[in-house]
Amino acid sequence: MSLRFGLELPVRRDANQRARLAAAEHDAAGRRAALHAAEADLRATAARLDADWRRALAQVERYRGAVLPQTSAVVDASRASYLAGRGDFPTVLEDFRTWLDARTELARRERDRYAVWAELESLLPDSTDAPVAEVTR
Repeated sequence: MSLRFGLELPVRRDANQRARLAAAEHDAAGRRAALHAAEADLRATAARLDADWRRALAQVERYRGAVLPQTSAVVDASRASYLAGRGDFPTVLEDFRTWLDARTELARRERDRYAVWAELESLLPDSTDAPVAEVTR
């Protein structure tokens, strides 16, 4: 039969506790740095999406307000000229093709706008006051 007794010296226990505390502090500092990096990344993504949204919206408005009306006027003028006997049919076709190209470009611009909106929604799934009101305009 044997009997043993153990005794921890407070000097060594303090050293172990200090090492554990230092490791925990370093871990917390690393996690804080990772959180700050994630926040910075999210801010950069949000700024990029905001710029993309504004650019796409401006392009859609430009196409709706200027490009399409101009190409429509050109098609109408060439058609009227052809019907009056002053123009030729290939000109009407070419102008109509230009009008169709403008409509296609408008659709692409709107697609880009919706793609930015979808990406924003994927980042903020619970957001109800995102630029949805502008998309449905």
